[in-house]
Amino acid sequence: PGWFGDPQPDWPSSLRLAGFPLYDGRTEARLGEETEAFLQRGDAPVLFTAGTANRDAAIFFRTSVQAAERAGLRAIVATGFPEQLPHPLPDTVLATRYEPFRALLPRCAAVVHHGGIGTTSQGLRAGIPQLVRPLGFDQADNGHRLRQLGVGRVLTPAEYTISKAARALRQLTGDPEVRRRAVALAERVRGEDGIARAVDLIEATLPSDRLPLGPRVYRAGETGRRAAT
Repeated sequence: PGWFGDPQPDWPSSLRLAGFPLYDGRTEARLGEETEAFLQRGDAPVLFTAGTANRDAAIFFRTSVQAAERAGLRAIVATGFPEQLPHPLPDTVLATRYEPFRALLPRCAAVVHHGGIGTTSQGLRAGIPQLVRPLGFDQADNGHRLRQLGVGRVLTPAEYTISKAARALRQLTGDPEVRRRAVALAERVRGEDGIARAVDLIEATLPSDRLPLGPRVYRAGETGRRAAT
């Protein structure tokens, strides 16, 4: 959305902003039983995730677990590659392969991640502080924008030490002004529908005799224009 990434003078004149896609990867938004039980046992944890494709995050997770302990915070570490996690994990830390962010993040005290726009936007919708450890692409820029909005901090991989991460988490989770700003932005994000806006923009480029589009199921190998549903 424009309030997060304002249009720049050198952008193509035909570019239109649709908003965040806010895609969870699954339609249902239910937490696993183990995660639900962990959440109910104590204070809201911090979620640590290195992104869905990162297979080289062992140092990040090891540092994160120790930083959470030093900050006196419970934690959830999410990765599709559990071999990266330190063993054994303390009782205050839960490991999970996947949970829908729509259901999990609103029940967390903060989220620590790489700065991908998917996790960034989900954190904004949840109304929680964010600590970004960017690795490349748009990630540093996303972290900078969170910092400007007053709901995030940025630590580079070199800066992401146990002491600095713990200090940043204590500051983010203990500052009522950060929380107030995060909640206000969450209301704004929830009032937008980036996917519907994108569909409207795409349909507006089509000849009128091709509209309205209706739902259609496509079989594997079938060619042709895919209708928006």
